[in-house]
Amino acid sequence: MHTTDVPRSAARAALAGALAGVALGMLDLLAVAPACRSLGQAALLWVAATGVLVPAGLLGGLVLDRVPRLPRMGGPTGLLVALALMLFFVDTRAYRRLYPGAHALLLLAEGALLWLAARQGLGPSLPRRLGLALAGLLPGLGAASYSVLRLQPEVRFLAYQETTAARQVLSALSYLVPRHHLPPPRPPARAALPQPPQVVAGTPTLHDAHVVLVTVDALRADRLRRQRAGRPLMPVLSRLADTAVSFERAYAAAPHTAFSLGSLMTGSPVRALSDLRAPLPRTLAEHLEEQGYRTKALLPDGLFFNGRRALAPYVASHFGFSQHVLHDGSAASATAAARAFVGEIRDLGEPPMLLWVHYFDPHEPYERRAELDFGSSSEDRYDGEVATVDAALGELVSALDGLLRPVLLVVTADHGEEFNDHGGYYHGSSLYEEQVRVPLLVRAPGLVPRRVDRAVGLVDVVPTLLSLLAEPPLPGVTGRDLGPLLVGADLPDAPVVSEVDTKRMVVRGWHKLIHDQLRDTWELYDLAQDPRERRNLYVLQPAIAAELTADLYDWLDSIHRQAREPVAIARGRLGDRRAAPDLAALLSDSTQPPEQRAEAARLLGALEANVGREALAGALSDAHEAVRMEAALSLGYLFDLRAVPMLEEGLLRPAYRHRAGVVLGRLRRPVAEPALLEALGSAVPLLRRQAAVYLGRVGGEAAIAPLLRARDDVHAGKDVALALGRIGARIGADRVLAPLLAWLEREERDDVVAELCHGLAELGDRRAVPALLEVLRRSPGQSWAGEALVRLGALTDPAGLVGGLDLGPETVHRTRGFSSCTRRQAASEEELGGGTCQLLGPVGQMIVSLGPPRPSYLMLLRLQPGALDLTETSLVLHINGRPLGPLSMQPGWQEVAVPVPGPLLRRGDNRIDLRLQPLPRQRGSALLIVDRVLLVPR
Repeated sequence: MHTTDVPRSAARAALAGALAGVALGMLDLLAVAPACRSLGQAALLWVAATGVLVPAGLLGGLVLDRVPRLPRMGGPTGLLVALALMLFFVDTRAYRRLYPGAHALLLLAEGALLWLAARQGLGPSLPRRLGLALAGLLPGLGAASYSVLRLQPEVRFLAYQETTAARQVLSALSYLVPRHHLPPPRPPARAALPQPPQVVAGTPTLHDAHVVLVTVDALRADRLRRQRAGRPLMPVLSRLADTAVSFERAYAAAPHTAFSLGSLMTGSPVRALSDLRAPLPRTLAEHLEEQGYRTKALLPDGLFFNGRRALAPYVASHFGFSQHVLHDGSAASATAAARAFVGEIRDLGEPPMLLWVHYFDPHEPYERRAELDFGSSSEDRYDGEVATVDAALGELVSALDGLLRPVLLVVTADHGEEFNDHGGYYHGSSLYEEQVRVPLLVRAPGLVPRRVDRAVGLVDVVPTLLSLLAEPPLPGVTGRDLGPLLVGADLPDAPVVSEVDTKRMVVRGWHKLIHDQLRDTWELYDLAQDPRERRNLYVLQPAIAAELTADLYDWLDSIHRQAREPVAIARGRLGDRRAAPDLAALLSDSTQPPEQRAEAARLLGALEANVGREALAGALSDAHEAVRMEAALSLGYLFDLRAVPMLEEGLLRPAYRHRAGVVLGRLRRPVAEPALLEALGSAVPLLRRQAAVYLGRVGGEAAIAPLLRARDDVHAGKDVALALGRIGARIGADRVLAPLLAWLEREERDDVVAELCHGLAELGDRRAVPALLEVLRRSPGQSWAGEALVRLGALTDPAGLVGGLDLGPETVHRTRGFSSCTRRQAASEEELGGGTCQLLGPVGQMIVSLGPPRPSYLMLLRLQPGALDLTETSLVLHINGRPLGPLSMQPGWQEVAVPVPGPLLRRGDNRIDLRLQPLPRQRGSALLIVDRVLLVPR
């Protein structure tokens, strides 16, 4: 090449790379379109993704042009594009949740092919006008994408979670540059400290009244007035609510028992304070004991299963109650002990008492009650446990009614329970209504029964009780006196906060904000219009989002002020990523105490703060071992291989061995296996879970027996199930298939069953199909069982035992009325991936092949409404012209199960029609998004 041709060649290469980036952006739009609510959101996402991919393609084109003797592949441009498209579909379909390195290589190959195609299409010379247009396009596109990613959090979330090519580039950039954050909120407009109690006319004074506090474990708020089998599920509590002040929107401080009850008993955010290692506040029992009350707590032995270390003072004192009984967890034994104590108080002349009864029955595992049997599913068994507690509560209330002294009775719960409402089970994992909203009833002489729809927190119970009792307030309480609401007076709205892991929730009025401080994701819901929390309004209502963000930051800052350590560490312990730069500075300051610098290093890893990467790398040679090791652990957690030598050294140090093993397992280093096997027996639940997860990545034959021994671990069981499937996929299915199938047959925990099905899907052995079919017969809503059948090829089995269709681009010829069929990559290993098709009109048709028909089938449809609200619309199914239904539509993904008589089906092709009646008034968007349909013999 002549010297004068070099600039022209470089310009052609850059232009070809930029065009390749535009093409990759278009392909990303195809992949992510089903997740977008509107064309406008899809356009914003395309601008953002392309703004990342165009500069990457430009740089890649310049690099490729300088590779010596690079083959130019002078064939037709269309062939190169076709090859790129083929790799793209392989990228989005094959091993969607596995092998990120392979997907990165596929992305590079796609980009290279598109670059070659663009370069060939440009011809021997650079079109000047196109070059000038590109010169103007790049800065504008980059600025637009930056603003979209920074100012549109929902679009930013989609870009990270849903795209294919852009996600790879964004993930790489995330380790080189700090993540985007919203600008700081406005200065606090309200005082963060609690207001002094206000005495309102009409509020009764119950000096020296008996106080009885009843808490029910895992009781959802919606069970209070739920009907089962034509009668109230909780008739006693329903009647009690009719004679009490019922707070319809009460929130637990955390969806964990110990932390929630700690806040209930102190009126303070115990979880946040324990994270800050600040002194824990005094309890209601300690306070009333000083006022002459007899105090007794009736608790199950597992109350402090979570938070035992953080709440050690409360563990030792049982929240300050002078007497306590650890009952066997049954409602009958708790009620018997409570009635006995009430009898003792009566015999003593009724000195004032504080009695706390905690009913544990609704906590998983749920037992099936013969006398209150609603069915075999988890939710049915849960309702049986709830009804059992209700009956026991009736006995307790009747005993209290015989006392002469006034009784101030409070009934509530520590948290709720989830049954796949938002893709999860049990509690302790989210801040949605089903996990944090609880019943709260206050009954006392002089209180007129009423329902209160104001948002309140369990932290408000202690100041309210002490105000009713005319007792002095507890110092440092952050809850407020709800006395005005008890008598029908007004009380201004105040923010109610709940927290779990790195997530914080604030509710004010009918609006609710959820912020994950680690992932920097935001959700805003209008609970009056959207009680199921399906429509995220964060982008659509910025003024309300800003107000609630300020409320949240006010609350965080008020908690920080109670810490006795640097503010950066206090914020970091609460998961506040705003602290990352200050933590990095603290780590780099050798004049600061070593223990604080080590904590700063640990928190930078916990926050996944790339802004501190170089500070962590610099600390690897620090003079203090604790600083060196914490820096290595955090740096390795950020996938920085500079930490590996220090981590391998940490395997030899008992104090760091298990944590070093976890991080090395995260880096897929087989040397971590012995330490991970030891960590399976740790007393720390999180460490056991991490050990199981990473044994699934690096473990071999030696890991199978220890993992099987850990299968009944309450916390790590589901991780063990998936790990065994992954190990079996590497070393051979025969070693783990039989144990997994035996475990699946007896397992009742929904989350563990889901991960067992997930593990069998990873294992890839078709011999698991009969067991998966049995799971679907027992629990038709089990999504992973259906996904596993698809992955194991049950739909293509020549025997035709299972019929069905996994919708996607390759099944378009078997559908009619569907469009935009794509393959979507799962956002995480816990989510389902797969193909989807959109229904745009009133009728969609699918052709499903079936072998010899069986007497009856269960048809399982996995689908969700599109961009329109279909709550007023029904779905009617037609099988070979015969109608079934109608079925009501709910927001979000759902597994629709419909019994199908065998005679409706025939061998070979069967036609399934989906009809929506009536059609929504607004059109132009997808009505339904369908994932798959299965026909499972019953």
